[in-house]
Amino acid sequence: MTIQLLSICALIAAIAIGFFRKVNTGLMGIAFAFLIGHFLAGMSAKDIMNGFPLQLFLRLVGVSLMFFMAKTNGTMDLIATLIERISRGKNRLVPIFFFFANAILTALGPGPLPANSIMIPMAMAVAKREHIPDLLMGTVTASGALFGTLFPLSSTGIVASTLAADVGVTNYWPIFMGLTLASLLEGVILYFLLGGFRLENHPAGQREKIQMTREQAITIIVILLFVLCVLVLKIELFLAAFTAAALLTVLGVVQQNEAFRAVPWGTFIMICGINMLITVIDFVGGIDMLSNALSSVMTSLTAAPVMALIGGLLSLISSAVGVVMPTLIPTTAEIAAQVGGVSVSALISAIIVGSHLSAYSPMSGMGGLIMANANEETNKSQLFTQQIIISVLSTVFAGLLGFVGLYR
Repeated sequence: MTIQLLSICALIAAIAIGFFRKVNTGLMGIAFAFLIGHFLAGMSAKDIMNGFPLQLFLRLVGVSLMFFMAKTNGTMDLIATLIERISRGKNRLVPIFFFFANAILTALGPGPLPANSIMIPMAMAVAKREHIPDLLMGTVTASGALFGTLFPLSSTGIVASTLAADVGVTNYWPIFMGLTLASLLEGVILYFLLGGFRLENHPAGQREKIQMTREQAITIIVILLFVLCVLVLKIELFLAAFTAAALLTVLGVVQQNEAFRAVPWGTFIMICGINMLITVIDFVGGIDMLSNALSSVMTSLTAAPVMALIGGLLSLISSAVGVVMPTLIPTTAEIAAQVGGVSVSALISAIIVGSHLSAYSPMSGMGGLIMANANEETNKSQLFTQQIIISVLSTVFAGLLGFVGLYR
């Protein structure tokens, strides 16, 4: 077995061990990066450590910390509750409002997993109160997170733009529009397919007045200043985020220790650990070997659909952001060069769409939240099967979108 093939097998093993043994895939990535890089490829410790994406790590931690601080004093819940309150009594609008509420929260910075962690439990609780099917409410709400996930402030948007830049793609907007349009279509299809338009409205009852506390008002102002600094003043994202988090802590309006505990450190280790392994794979020529193998079965017409299907299938049992994107996106430049007639940007967009539209699987973080927060009256075995079916069909849908020119 060549070292190139061995490195690819190590990546597969890291994913498999992570799935079957419930071990953080990033930890396995770091371990395999050391074993293969040091003992077989002759890489120094410094060379291996250079694979750790420090800027990406700082951006993810800074943005997540700031928004988890906002969660500790109820600011994020307040925003979500206000949107839910608007649609009270109009059941046909409830899933739609949660779609856009989740999109807004995701786009503001937390990314799909933190936003879903806030919105899906609340959405499922509202579903029980308003007699809305769990599958309808859960999948449409989750689609909203996908709609907002590639916005520049979102953690996934940061990962996508960084990986795209690494292969020479500086125009991020075609990639952004790919998933944004695909998830909007997905949300509309799920809403109608699962009966959202048939929900019965009812008169709104008496509601208590929502009070915004001083701490929440200050937090919202700080978040708006953060957005202004990043989008208008073009200040480096992680510097603005850490400064905003420090300001919130100094002002005493958030629970610092609670926010630090809530930050998904395991997810960040997974993303960075896999990046380290990918660096070793690239060093030994594994990326070139994988690119040649994939491009040999592609044409200019089928390249994007095939990459969407591969991304979707891999994402069924692993993380789109932590595994699929850093694994497949580095191959796109070589594949585009070999196949011809297809842009690197289109292949990146296809990978991102395919890997995200399959995320309804109960084995993924987003789909797992739907399953975990389903109401006690729901048949969990049936819901599990339904989520798997939706995930597979969504992957096929992502592939079909490649034939209609969505990926550019």
